[in-house]
Amino acid sequence: MQYVYRRELRELEVLDSRVSVILARAVNPSPIQPCSGVVHVVDYNQSLAITSNGQHGTKGCSCY
Repeated sequence: MQYVYRRELRELEVLDSRVSVILARAVNPSPIQPCSGVVHVVDYNQSLAITSNGQHGTKGCSCY
């Protein structure tokens, strides 16, 4: 599978907690030309939020 996507990071403060949010989205039109045997993904979106669990780990939520 071959596709081009853009990914960005945003740092937020929510209720005195730091939250890292990663957003990803397909780039359309793709700068890669179609060719035989390659699947092009034209619709891709993902959101991921990560924060501390209050101890020594993290917790997160991912949406597609």
